[in-house]
Order: sequence, then C-alpha cells, then structure tokens
Amino acid sequence: MDQECIVYIIFYRIMIYTLVAASTVILLTYFVFRKRRKWPPGPKGLPFFGQAFDLNAENTLAKLLEWKQTYGDIYKLKLFGRNIIVVSGQETIWDALVTYSVETENRPDMFRAR
Repeated sequence: MDQECIVYIIFYRIMIYTLVAASTVILLTYFVFRKRRKWPPGPKGLPFFGQAFDLNAENTLAKLLEWKQTYGDIYKLKLFGRNIIVVSGQETIWDALVTYSVETENRPDMFRAR
C-alpha cells in the first residue's frame, strides 16, 4: 500500500470513531436529562403495540375490570405508542371531572364510554 491509502484509511477510521462517540454522548445525554413523567401503574405491553393484542371486541370490558382490580381506579394503558389514562369508579370519575376539572379540561378526546 502506498502512503496515501494509509492516510485515507486512518482518516476514515478516526471519522467513524468520532461519529460513534458523538452519537453515544448525545444518546446518553438525552436519556439522562429527559423529563420523566409520573405515570400511574398499568399492565406491561409489547413495544409500540402496548395492550392492543390484549383487548378485542369480546373481552374489552372484562379485561378493563381485571386491570381495575389489579391496578386500582386509575391506571395507564399504552396503545400503538399512545399513553391512555383509564379512570374508573364513580367517585374517582367525579373527582377527575368535577373536582380537578381545570387540570383535565384540555385533555384530547379519544375514547368515551356510553
């Protein structure tokens, strides 16, 4: 190999190592300093899909009641990458909609029970 090829090989290796190091530093900084929300407890699900495969037309109510027994009146579901807070129980729903109405009034419309 001639001198010029060796210089290019060393140059490209240094560039690759620098990119890997910079990417690692950026990712570590993101994961260390990101805001962490305090979510209520909830069932673990698959990445991205969440509990989508646990719920279907036949067992939705039974599954929601089962999770209510396990996690309480307020719990979190994840469906297709979106966090959904489920509020159940008459007194808890009253508190969420009336007592804390200012905090909950700007929530997005997603699912509503009839």
